[in-house]
Amino acid sequence: MLSLSLCRPSLFYVRAENFGGGSSINRHNQNQVQQQTAKARGELAGGSKCSLQYLQKRMREMKVDWDVMWRQIILVCLKTLYCVQDVIPHNLNSFELFGFDVLIDADLKPWLIEVNSSPSLSRENELDFEIKDKMIRDTLLLASPPAFDRDLLSELLKKRMGERSKSRWNVDKDLPAKLSEVLRGQAPRSYGEEPAEMGNYQRIAPSPEWEEINRLFKKKK
Repeated sequence: MLSLSLCRPSLFYVRAENFGGGSSINRHNQNQVQQQTAKARGELAGGSKCSLQYLQKRMREMKVDWDVMWRQIILVCLKTLYCVQDVIPHNLNSFELFGFDVLIDADLKPWLIEVNSSPSLSRENELDFEIKDKMIRDTLLLASPPAFDRDLLSELLKKRMGERSKSRWNVDKDLPAKLSEVLRGQAPRSYGEEPAEMGNYQRIAPSPEWEEINRLFKKKK
């Protein structure tokens, strides 16, 4: 089962040109004036980037149904991951962060440009700090790695390696209790279990949209 979550406080790049019906989504945000205009609208300076909240506001002012647009963006992400899910390593004890570059054209149709397996987390302006710091925090909350005793784990591993060198059939009946002690009595989140905290992430698979894509591709086969 593929478990996917989409981070909502995303960064959007916008261009200073006409968007849709003659209105520029970023006509005042050229490099030489972006600092002043960002402050004037109550936004953090982000160069050619704007926040998801600002994009929502501007598109709603243009009478665009944002809920429909967001669902289309989600479908682009899901269809992309459906096509490559067989080559994504299935590791129960790990997670991966992808960065999707999606272009919204003049007809309000989203197009996939590329997917970055290691998206840049560098911070070059106020908006980067605001968005990326929260995303890193929320990613760790989503993964929820349990705290553990490093010294005790190191000691246990050394002991286990020594025992295995003596006998490959050695079974340590006390291992579960020792691991519980290493994890300080906490149990890691089970595979498929809902995270306790999602932050600004939105779970997009499993979901009705994901099931819809599965049915669509299976029919085509």
